[in-house]
Amino acid sequence: MTTTSTAPDFELTSTEGKTVKLYPITAMWPVLLVFFRSRGEACERIMPMIADFERTYRGADLEILAISQDSRAEARDRLAELGWGGRILIEAPPYSVSKSFGVTELPALVLIGPDNQVLAAAQGADEFGMNSVGRAVAELTNWTYRPVVGEQLEDLEAVPSRS
Repeated sequence: MTTTSTAPDFELTSTEGKTVKLYPITAMWPVLLVFFRSRGEACERIMPMIADFERTYRGADLEILAISQDSRAEARDRLAELGWGGRILIEAPPYSVSKSFGVTELPALVLIGPDNQVLAAAQGADEFGMNSVGRAVAELTNWTYRPVVGEQLEDLEAVPSRS
């Protein structure tokens, strides 16, 4: 996942059964993609922090899309429990959207600008990388910076969830 590449367009179905395409959204504003799975130590630990980040930026000119590798019900229930307000998209095996973005570790964040360029990305239990994406979001939206990961992840197992 390079930050100089053009984001590939994709089409996934939301938990509400609606088709969502990336490029019509990026024509209007930037998009933060949040790739995750409900199971796995890294996702279980970091997704509540990403959900807090999502709540912080709800009013910004930014679309935050959760892309889940879970079943529709499992994804909807897990993010509802975290207070997620954004859309949730379901990606089934063989996870071609994740692969097209180079995602190999979950959770993963990918920030895409209005010109479809990948501006920032991070994967797995990478506190610095996750917070770098948060800084890029703040800069792009002209909002005050808020860290994505607000606590140390040193005790988190080094092997993240795999997509």
